[in-house]
Amino acid sequence: MTAVPVVSRRVLNRTLLERQPLITRTSRSALEVVRHLVAMQGQEPNWPYVGLWTRSAGFRHEDLTSLLNERGVLPVVHAPSVGAWGGWGSPAGISVTLAEAWIGGPIPASPPIELMIHRYLAAFGPAGVMDIQAWSGLTRLRTVIDTLRPRLRILRDEISPFRPPSAVDTAAVLEEAERLHAFVVPDATGPDIELSSP
Repeated sequence: MTAVPVVSRRVLNRTLLERQPLITRTSRSALEVVRHLVAMQGQEPNWPYVGLWTRSAGFRHEDLTSLLNERGVLPVVHAPSVGAWGGWGSPAGISVTLAEAWIGGPIPASPPIELMIHRYLAAFGPAGVMDIQAWSGLTRLRTVIDTLRPRLRILRDEISPFRPPSAVDTAAVLEEAERLHAFVVPDATGPDIELSSP
């Protein structure tokens, strides 16, 4: 079995903050940031605005409002006629709409699951199979990860100690070691771990 590099908790922390970009703001546009992050959290009307302002150096309120009105990004929360985008409204008073109704037709076919996982790892990695499953709501992704394995870097974090089963069972030992693996896209850069975070 090939030795898997171990990464520290600080490296994992700084890596996530850098990929998000939460250590320093990016010069990317609002649309580029949303695409990089795969999606923005928007259960409350202001959260996507705050999330983009936190990440993008030149972000203005109008940037996201225009993307939403022009359907450059697809909301799954509410329509602009509600008047709650970027405002302080009551969540109970905000109507929601399906994406199909918003774009006026069927949603394009889903991208391959491998592409979704790759995009997730680019924005959130390193991450384990269970992290990906929790984020996506999908299960049984280990076989998909196994097909992607040759195209990913594999790490293990220092905070998940390897605890081999008490019985000498090679399959169980390998399964426990595998559970601790974290995956990252091969071209991902590492963070400056000495950089202070906000």
